[in-house]
Amino acid sequence: MKISFTHPQIDAWYNETGEATSTFDVCEECFNSYETAGDFGLTNSGYNGDPIPADATAEDTGYDPDYAMVDYTCECCGKKLV
Repeated sequence: MKISFTHPQIDAWYNETGEATSTFDVCEECFNSYETAGDFGLTNSGYNGDPIPADATAEDTGYDPDYAMVDYTCECCGKKLV
């Protein structure tokens, strides 16, 4: 599943730059086990340069790519996504 993070710093960055916030590919097990960017180990800066504070909250983007067609792994635990 694709997740993104919400936090006032991310919102301020988005409003200032107009850039899209980063998304991350994680397995359902990690998504259900963790809540914040710090829990996932996905802190500091996103792929688009957006700030990702440790206390940013994860949310499902609602978009699930066809992982069977590509070679993606969970960005948290490394498990192959299907």
